[in-house]
Amino acid sequence: MKSLRLLTLFLILSLSPYAQELMEYNHAAPDIPKWPGILKISLGEILLGPIPPYGSAYGLIYESKIAEKQSIQAGVAILGRGPVTWVWIQTGAFPSTYVVKGMELQFEYKFYVSRRKSPVPRGWYVAPLFHFTTAQEGNLYSAQIKGSDIAMQLFDVNLIWGAQMMRKNGRGLVIDFFAGAGYKSFAAIRNLAPGYAEPYPGFGKLYTEPLNLLIGINIGWARCQKDQN
Repeated sequence: MKSLRLLTLFLILSLSPYAQELMEYNHAAPDIPKWPGILKISLGEILLGPIPPYGSAYGLIYESKIAEKQSIQAGVAILGRGPVTWVWIQTGAFPSTYVVKGMELQFEYKFYVSRRKSPVPRGWYVAPLFHFTTAQEGNLYSAQIKGSDIAMQLFDVNLIWGAQMMRKNGRGLVIDFFAGAGYKSFAAIRNLAPGYAEPYPGFGKLYTEPLNLLIGINIGWARCQKDQN
C-alpha cells in the first residue's frame, strides 16, 4: 500500500507541469481559433488570365494548414471573357462574337519561414506551385461548328517566394503576394474543320519559351470560430 501511495505521488508530481500547461492552453483557447482555412480569389488571373489576353480565370482558391508552418493550397477556375478581352474587342482586335472557355487547376505546398509560432499560416513563405490550364478560343459561330478556332494547353511548375498578411487571430482580410520562376510547357492547335486540326505556330517566344516568370496577388477572407473547449 505504501508503494502504491508513493507511485501515485510520483505520478502527480511528474504530470503537474503538463497539467499546468494544459490549463494555460485551455484558458487561452478562446483567443485561438479553430482554423479551417482561407478562401481566396486571384486578382491577377481575373485581370489578365492564365494565358493573356485570351480571357480571364474566375474561381476559388482554398488554403488549409496541415502542420506547423506548413499548408496546402489548391484552386480551380473557369475561363471566360475578361477586362483585357473587352479592351481587345473594343479596339477591333477581337470580333464582338469572340468567346473563350476552359479550365485552370492549381496546387501549392507552402513552407512558412517565420521564426514566430502562429496558429495561422502568415508571414514569409516559399512554395512549389503547379498550374494546368486548358483553353479554347474563337468566335461564336466557329465554336458552334468545330468547337473552337484555337485550342491551347499550358502546364507550369514554379518555385515562388511570397508573403501572406493577416491578423494574428486568423480572422478577416488576407492578402497574399508572391513572385517566382519555373518551367512551362505550352502547346496550341488550330481547328480547321470538325475532326481535323494542325499545330498552330502563331504564338511568340513569350508563350513558347520554357522559362516561366510570374507575379501575383490573392485576396481572401478567413472567418474562424473560436475553440470553446
